[in-house]
Amino acid sequence: MSATYISMAPRHLREFCNCHPELQQIFHLLSMIWTEERNIYITCIHRRPTETIPGESGVHNAGPPFRAIDVRIRNLSSRPEVAQEQAEALADRLNKVWAYDPKRPHLCVAVAKLHGTGPHIHLQVHPRTAKRATSGL
Repeated sequence: MSATYISMAPRHLREFCNCHPELQQIFHLLSMIWTEERNIYITCIHRRPTETIPGESGVHNAGPPFRAIDVRIRNLSSRPEVAQEQAEALADRLNKVWAYDPKRPHLCVAVAKLHGTGPHIHLQVHPRTAKRATSGL
């Protein structure tokens, strides 16, 4: 029997317990649609002021409840371009189900386009994050 494992540092486990409920639901959905037999690695949830990355939005600094989770994608495939394509497809599926902020439809709950310090899927929520009325996978 094969399985996908979710891996995170003890710090991230504590932070996950204090994540916004919708963020936990979005992460759960990601875990359900994740590529089989590939583990999920959470690399960041909350950033302390001393860990802030210049130029970022600050969503990793908000909370509790914490409003962002970063997930490594390098392990989706041994080929980086394939891993990136798979990550973008996963993000698209999440964004079809969840609206980050209905008042700002150009913003997404899942961002996989190359950004930040390395390839990853960035999950984020806003106080108005909600499931789309016509959501579906």
